[in-house]
Amino acid sequence: MKPVVSTLELCEKAASLLKVAGFELRCYSRKSEACYYALPNRAELLRVATHSKKREPTGMNKVVAKLTFNGGAGGIAPNSDSMKLHPDKFFAMVATAIGNYMLRSASTTQITEE
Repeated sequence: MKPVVSTLELCEKAASLLKVAGFELRCYSRKSEACYYALPNRAELLRVATHSKKREPTGMNKVVAKLTFNGGAGGIAPNSDSMKLHPDKFFAMVATAIGNYMLRSASTTQITEE
């Protein structure tokens, strides 16, 4: 059975996992709960939020991976602040975002040299 979890709580748990994986908080939105993380020595960002973003944040480095937790996606209701999400699915979402970040933030020089 999938537990119902607050989307803000999911963002906090994701942030904790990112920090354990070595990510650092780089900045946060002044208008929402969105936070931006990156690995040391990498400029690209990983975004964690409860809503999607249509365009890049002004004056910030490029966002190459996203973790978005919104209630509509979990089958509760559109614009809900909670969602049904199995713990294994949550972990898979975080792992996928980290993998996307690693691949997309790697320079093309590093990829072609190997």
